[in-house]
Amino acid sequence: MIKKILITSAFSGTSGGDYHIKKMEELWEKEGIIVEHYYDKPISFKTQNLIFPMAFFKDFKDQFQKVKEFDCIIASSPYLPDFLPVFVLNRKYRKPTIVYFHHLPPHFYWKPFKRGMLSSIFNSIFINISLIISKILGMTIFLDQPQAYSLGSAIVMKDEDAIDSEFKEALAKVDKENKFDILYLGRFSSTKGVLDLVNAVAKIKNSIPSIQVCMAGYAEDQKYLEKVRMKINKLGLSNNFQIYLNVDLHMKVKLLKSTKLFVFPSYVEGWALSVMEAAYAGVPIIAYNLPAYSYLGGNYYPVTPGKIDELSYTIKKALLNYKIAEEIAKKAREKVSTYSYEKIAMDQLNYFNSLK
Repeated sequence: MIKKILITSAFSGTSGGDYHIKKMEELWEKEGIIVEHYYDKPISFKTQNLIFPMAFFKDFKDQFQKVKEFDCIIASSPYLPDFLPVFVLNRKYRKPTIVYFHHLPPHFYWKPFKRGMLSSIFNSIFINISLIISKILGMTIFLDQPQAYSLGSAIVMKDEDAIDSEFKEALAKVDKENKFDILYLGRFSSTKGVLDLVNAVAKIKNSIPSIQVCMAGYAEDQKYLEKVRMKINKLGLSNNFQIYLNVDLHMKVKLLKSTKLFVFPSYVEGWALSVMEAAYAGVPIIAYNLPAYSYLGGNYYPVTPGKIDELSYTIKKALLNYKIAEEIAKKAREKVSTYSYEKIAMDQLNYFNSLK
């Protein structure tokens, strides 16, 4: 029986993967499992190349001796600071080992300028190396939407997300108010397609001059956020857009209850928790056609990635035929309501217990 788990969690960010790991830890600990971390404190993603070698060797000396106490070792991501300690410890002690890949990004040559050329290349290199090593050593890979990939001999388990009980409770306290036509809720980065939304709204404005858009979330790149603001002003859309930063739970549910549509033109997603939350809030969803949204059961408006004309047409169609959009949204809500963090945590813990 699993009693003690060691997790390498170098990063503490705003991504769905980071949140997922934290939620699993919380629920495992409620079951009496002792969860400890390899790193004393998280590493800033932007400074990892400078800090990681020092943090790795500092913590490795201490953890290498005590790892015998643990029943299972988990890498919270396939990236080097998380994966390398798990790889070394696995070779030394042959403990059951799990790697949370969360999702596999497209090939680096798929729309690299939209996703960021350097980040696309490095992501592809890190993830493919980790994937090959995981296959060779028989490490279990937890992956969102595994049916979308062909991974040969890899040991793959399906990873899932769900709607947090705190979100449900907060949502129930807020009344519906159609203040915005469109809401984008997510990180401000090139991979999220934020500028695609701005360009799509510019095309819609001729037919819907008063269209109101809210973009809210976390600006991980201030230069990119400034680029978005400049684009809005250049296109004469300053009266059509509102931007909110560092949104807390109360503000998030208020915005979801204040919009007609949720538009999410992201190019790369694993599970897309923000889309799942929008579906639970009963908001019709328009998003680029990615495998990540299979949990919606097709109950959203899919758009070909990068096709701005198609995106603008779809937004206009949903707004002008809103009763149909609302019916689609009801079906999406039914789908996402079936997921539970408690069940996910117990299913994964039961799997860990089956490993030798």
